[in-house]
Amino acid sequence: MVSSLDVAKLAGVSQATVSRVLNNSPKVTEKTKKKIYAAIDELGYYPNLIARSLVTNENRTIALISGAINNDFYVETTESIVKKANELGYSVIVYFAEENQPINIFDSIKGSNVSGILLSSIFLEDSLLGELEKSGIPYIFFNRRPTKGGNYVVLDNKKASYLNAKHLIELGHTRIAYISNEFSNISTLYERKLGFDKAMRKYHLDNEKYTRVIDGTEENLKRTIDELIHLKIPPTSIICTTDHMAMISMDYLISKGIQIPEDISLTGFDNNKITAHQAIQLTTVSHNEKYNIGRIAAENLFEMIENPTKENGNNIQIVLEPKLFKRSTTGKGK
Repeated sequence: MVSSLDVAKLAGVSQATVSRVLNNSPKVTEKTKKKIYAAIDELGYYPNLIARSLVTNENRTIALISGAINNDFYVETTESIVKKANELGYSVIVYFAEENQPINIFDSIKGSNVSGILLSSIFLEDSLLGELEKSGIPYIFFNRRPTKGGNYVVLDNKKASYLNAKHLIELGHTRIAYISNEFSNISTLYERKLGFDKAMRKYHLDNEKYTRVIDGTEENLKRTIDELIHLKIPPTSIICTTDHMAMISMDYLISKGIQIPEDISLTGFDNNKITAHQAIQLTTVSHNEKYNIGRIAAENLFEMIENPTKENGNNIQIVLEPKLFKRSTTGKGK
């Protein structure tokens, strides 16, 4: 088995210097770091994190309970969380979960001595919150929040949805379809519906006949799109409550010979990277921070872990200001 001593010998440094690099010490020059990393790659060395945690009583590992991997939002947030963790010398155990699974996953990891937990799922009323609080493990929800309490980083979804609808109304759209997954117990979708309804009231529109709440499968979404575009008086625009849904909708509409935005306008939420691709240019709503919501949550979780006695360090409730990203999928209403 390759050891840190072998790495030190190959790199021509002391074992203590190798240890400093593995622990992200700033006291090592970039030139020395490069030599050590080259030796690590050549030897295929992996630090024995488990052994180190037993000696130091410190487990630099967090658990991430993320949503389904087929959604770019969760892929991007997972990538950014893992990158931030690696920068700080932490490992990440990633679980991709369906909506009803987080409590079961938490039961399996709460005894594993992780330093913290990031979760992208919580219902408005959820026993998971109480279990997390009792465990004493630092945690933060992202993209979701419970009705009361908890640590979270979320978008101001009500305001975001209002901006989305307002943008279409100002373009002259009055027949606006709204497609959402079931939202009654999920803060993100519940708040987005509130924002949409607020815009409808503000501009004296009644679009309930164009509102669809679906189970979220691709097949069901396509059937819903097909139903809407074949109505006697079809909508002139569609708001999907995630970019993931909007991208599926866009592909299906184009496959049916419908031009976007000439025939119908389309918007989403989240500002996933793919939405800014020159061939796509989806109008969407998200926050205006440098990093995505997963990275922001991770930064706050690591601050909680590293500074447990910091005043208000265990009371993280961040609501991000929304921004509309106007792109090519929205045009003038008919």
